[in-house]
Amino acid sequence: MAYTFHVTFDCHDLGVMTRFWAIEQGIPPEGWHGTLVDPGGTGPRLFFQPVPEPKMAKNRVHLDIVVAGASSAQRDEQIEAHVPRCIEAGATVLSRSADFVVMADPEGNELCIQ
Repeated sequence: MAYTFHVTFDCHDLGVMTRFWAIEQGIPPEGWHGTLVDPGGTGPRLFFQPVPEPKMAKNRVHLDIVVAGASSAQRDEQIEAHVPRCIEAGATVLSRSADFVVMADPEGNELCIQ
């Protein structure tokens, strides 16, 4: 049996992190209080909990955000269209490969756009 799951982020700034991930996921801004819920009900909930200490090391787990379709040309266009949206919301590009872009959210958590 498979279980549903939530993804929980420890964070320093609850408002910055919920805003970033809401923009990245395209979730409407209503009710940003540390929980983001996929309006379609298919994705996991994202929870953000404030902690006093900063991020200290590289993530052992990261999110792969799948924004692209199946065809190669379409995939590249869709990835490159999503990256500026993340940058505008506070992310930075860490590296690029042929299939994905590695980014960091505003508190340095790694994510891949693919």
